[in-house]
Amino acid sequence: MNSVKKKFVYFASKLFSPSDRLITLKMSESLCGVPFLSDANFFIPYRDSNEKVDEYGDVAKNIFNADIKSLLLSDMLICRIDGLSYDSGVGFEIGFCFGKQIPIVVFSLDFYDSSVNSKKIAYSPMLSEIAHCPKFQYSPSNPCGYKDQLKENIEQFLSFINKELSSPVYYYPKYLFDFSIRNNNKYDVFIDFSGLKYEWCRILIDKVSYAFSDSKISFWVSSRYHNNYTSSEDIESLCSSMIYFICLDESEPNFDSSIIEGLAYSMNKYIVGYESQQVIRYVENKQKMGINLMNEKSCNYIASSLDDAISHIKSTITVLKDNSN
Repeated sequence: MNSVKKKFVYFASKLFSPSDRLITLKMSESLCGVPFLSDANFFIPYRDSNEKVDEYGDVAKNIFNADIKSLLLSDMLICRIDGLSYDSGVGFEIGFCFGKQIPIVVFSLDFYDSSVNSKKIAYSPMLSEIAHCPKFQYSPSNPCGYKDQLKENIEQFLSFINKELSSPVYYYPKYLFDFSIRNNNKYDVFIDFSGLKYEWCRILIDKVSYAFSDSKISFWVSSRYHNNYTSSEDIESLCSSMIYFICLDESEPNFDSSIIEGLAYSMNKYIVGYESQQVIRYVENKQKMGINLMNEKSCNYIASSLDDAISHIKSTITVLKDNSN
């Protein structure tokens, strides 16, 4: 008698604080009550990878590889993203799963709404189009104190999640995967400096664009925060590019850039990171990381100066073109 394969659910969330880990565990326990997930194996990074990887050599890389291996086994990715700055590692995992056509469901406990150029979005410009993003709104049932409201808020949130996942519906927009036959343009480099969200990004892009144009390097610049943006444009252009060039210079790398970086990694694109902020963080077990483990360990090369990044990309393009001939 053949046994039925248990579903493997990858649960992505911020896990750097006890409160983040606690709500993640509560969510995973609650999801065990969803009929088609009742017997699923839930993989939670940190709980299920960090403590089991080799502690010798590049520990951060070992953790990265363990997480990628688990993502490839997944039947579904469930994410929780909270706060004004979403976890870029979760963004990378979303992009990677999108590239592998693994269903993605995203939840948030936040009470605010967001819009870009007066267009309402579900969490981020790109996430709105590539994942199922039901919006939770807490509504107190009865007048009660602050502590009781917090408890009820979490209980309502968990009930909302169970309702949204009450049937085994796979959420991902298959039409986005038709891009390979729609885009005739070819680019050497896909440039993503936070989707031109800030003025400093545009200033840096001007320098990069001048250097590439002068060397006859073709490129696409992601402009997610401009009018009339569609995710399919970025996805098509990434598919048609040899190199993905990301700027990691924020306290938390741009969430949508991280999604595209995860997609680029799933496509085996050559990834160059620009990270001039020389911050090193040491986490439990003296594990060493810079800005974000997933962002950095997926890069083929990380440059600490813009000139170094430009020079490396120029030489890499020459090698990639020679190898393709």
